[in-house]
Amino acid sequence: MQKYKLGIIDESEKDRTKSLAFFEDDFDCIEISLDVDNEDELISQVLENKLDAVAIDYKLIDHPRLDFNGNIVLKKIMDEKFGFPAFILTNLVPDASEEDVDDFRIISKRAVNPESPEGEELIKKLKNYIIKYNKELKEREEELFNLIQKEQSTGLNDIERERVIELDNFLEHSISNKSKIPSGWKRPEGFNQLKKLVSKTDELLNELKKRNG
Repeated sequence: MQKYKLGIIDESEKDRTKSLAFFEDDFDCIEISLDVDNEDELISQVLENKLDAVAIDYKLIDHPRLDFNGNIVLKKIMDEKFGFPAFILTNLVPDASEEDVDDFRIISKRAVNPESPEGEELIKKLKNYIIKYNKELKEREEELFNLIQKEQSTGLNDIERERVIELDNFLEHSISNKSKIPSGWKRPEGFNQLKKLVSKTDELLNELKKRNG
């Protein structure tokens, strides 16, 4: 069975080694290089490695090359990939909690212990998170495909057409927000962009099919 790909972003070599040893039996772990000039270069590595999830240390600013913390990286990842299984893994839970981060995305490094109940629970929750995320993508992909098929055969009513826009926006955002087509182009007043929309939708469905095997 193929392992899910988990990215590790941590400025502490000791903690990074510990995390890799903890997760490696259950995940294909990818170290994200911190030899970067800004957070966007980190985000590019996450996207290029086609990760299923990513663990980000909070106190990245302790690294000599970085002038930002993990909450900034997390926010930018979520801006690019809506709902993606990304979380903060830190010894500084209270500090991370003061940032604009959902509490369920903040996990104490104390859980990185294979012999503790917290460790077993962390592995289980992370796998379930990835499974649910991928399941939601698959369900929305199938719903969008069925609506497109209906549009081509019998046509859609206004409610169904709005649902197509909603689904298309969600799925595009799950791959990369940079590639999104403005919603206005998908409505009647934007029909001059229809060919571009159809082309992008085909690309989107092909990309999702490749990712889902």
